[in-house]
Amino acid sequence: MTVVRNAFLQTAEDGGVCRVTRIRSPNTERSQPVVLLPGMFTSRRFWLSDKDIGLAAYLAEQGFDSWITERRGIGDVDPQARAGADEHVRLDLPLLADRILRETGQAPFWLGHSFGGQLAAKAANETVPADAVAGLILIATQTERGKRWLVPPLSTAVITMTRLLGRVPARLAGLGPEDEPAAAVLDSVAWTVDARKTGGWPARLATLETPVLAVASSHDTVDPADGCRHLFDQIGSTDKTWWLLEPGAEMSATFDHPGIVVSKPARTHVWPGLAHWMQSRSEPVTSVA
Repeated sequence: MTVVRNAFLQTAEDGGVCRVTRIRSPNTERSQPVVLLPGMFTSRRFWLSDKDIGLAAYLAEQGFDSWITERRGIGDVDPQARAGADEHVRLDLPLLADRILRETGQAPFWLGHSFGGQLAAKAANETVPADAVAGLILIATQTERGKRWLVPPLSTAVITMTRLLGRVPARLAGLGPEDEPAAAVLDSVAWTVDARKTGGWPARLATLETPVLAVASSHDTVDPADGCRHLFDQIGSTDKTWWLLEPGAEMSATFDHPGIVVSKPARTHVWPGLAHWMQSRSEPVTSVA
């Protein structure tokens, strides 16, 4: 499918810059907006390849208007200010939410994978106004299980390395296609340690009232399903749905951490379910011709 792709640089009040890429169908006049947040060590290409293949293109076909936001310092964009996850949640995402409301007149859904899900959940619960959140989709999102490199003693080495290099060399280490700015990793360590000691931001999700869909896989070893379920159980919304992907009579495919979104089986078994969940909670939109 051919999509309309528009990219722009967004500058926050502290001078921080991040890239936003908007994906729409040329055949749809009015679409339901959805913000797509990639996880750590990834970029907009997780949602849409340079050949226009990916979940963002599928959603455009289904009548959605996707806004892919990349954190400061990802790709070739000079962040101009501290490139932290904290700044992304506190400054960048509310600014984007305001722009989407002004340009479309509709509240977007917020959909994040892995660390992107953490950012989406924190923003929806803490910094983005309730009238700018139509719903929340958390894919492979959790803080409680695994992630040994984000808590002591391994986190000490991670902090030292990131401060020394100014980044996590993800490409060199085979962690993903994008090196991660040091500030984002330092924030992630702080959030994870706080969550395990005091409950942190996941415990505050008890006040979250927006509709929520949480998706996890029984074959995900990075963000295990039991950790995702624990986070899901802390959400206070009365409209929340748990979706565990596991082999069975109707589905033989297995999904690893990125494969929940980017694998060929995901196109058949996952993407339609995400679209249906949002469509059932959306305002009517003009259908694709």
